[in-house]
Amino acid sequence: GSTYLQVATIDRVEVFTREDRASVFWGAVPLPDVVVSATAPVQYTAYVDLDQPWHLTLEDRTLRVDVPSIEFNRPNIDASRIEWTVEEDSFLRDEEEALADLKAGLTSLSLQRTRELEDQVKETARARIEGFVRTWLMQNFPEAGEVRVEVTFADETRPSAPVLLDRPDE
Repeated sequence: GSTYLQVATIDRVEVFTREDRASVFWGAVPLPDVVVSATAPVQYTAYVDLDQPWHLTLEDRTLRVDVPSIEFNRPNIDASRIEWTVEEDSFLRDEEEALADLKAGLTSLSLQRTRELEDQVKETARARIEGFVRTWLMQNFPEAGEVRVEVTFADETRPSAPVLLDRPDE
């Protein structure tokens, strides 16, 4: 039901930490910090949207394919395997509140991690898209067997051809 070409999946065990600070008397007296963490398996799936513009340009025997930027599905956190830990607690503070805040923020924390993963999946994604385009080419244009496919993402700049300058006669 989607128009997403899934191009990479990363399975990782993530550790999410929350440090909760508080004070009393209008900030004059700090209370001991409470630090809680959650360790969980998370699956990140990267895709390129087929409904976004794709530009194909044939130059000599090279098909240059400009595709949309890589995006990620909502990370899949295995809730059944989350391990909750209170790293630092205090008899003056309620660590349950810090744990509840961490639980409420896990999705947004995992979404922030996707930004860090884009560079890790980019070459895998490029290879998958090249294969996808090559398969399409061969199914529709069997004579295209020797065409090279180059993929550039929308957030990348294509290396420009070197500029040849004439040297003045010496």
